[in-house]
Amino acid sequence: MKDSSSRRRVISPRRDPIQLAFKYLSLRDRTAAQLTRYLQRQRVPKKIVREAVARCIELGYLNDRSFAFRWAESRVQRRPMAKPALEAELLAKGFDEPLVAETLARLYGRDTERRFAGEIIRQQQKGGRAVSPARLASLLRQRGFGEEVIAEAIGMEHRDDGDAHGE
Repeated sequence: MKDSSSRRRVISPRRDPIQLAFKYLSLRDRTAAQLTRYLQRQRVPKKIVREAVARCIELGYLNDRSFAFRWAESRVQRRPMAKPALEAELLAKGFDEPLVAETLARLYGRDTERRFAGEIIRQQQKGGRAVSPARLASLLRQRGFGEEVIAEAIGMEHRDDGDAHGE
């Protein structure tokens, strides 16, 4: 019979940190921080966690930069929002501040917030329904837009009233 110390050193295929990481990453994109926390919850030693995360990055299974951009781009396509609102969501998701800043710089061009605000207004006015400027302003504030962008977007929609209602 083997002594207990030799059994502790052998990692079963089910508990192999790389295999655990691959299985976790196969479900959906994750950040390096999420993978680290997962492996730690599985009681993988810290040194081996670092090695497993590094190996996943090396193999291309883990890339916070591309994941952050894909996730942010998809998020604003589904739900247009202001830069500060998306910044808060990215930080809450576990991306670090420099990566969040880089992602936002790539995603938001000079007029992107105004375009997103205009898209929200057009969505609200879909089908020719009238929505008060106060309601539109409130909705845009909830999505994190600043007063300058709100005033400009609402002003543009009312100037282009015919275009905004599909006429």
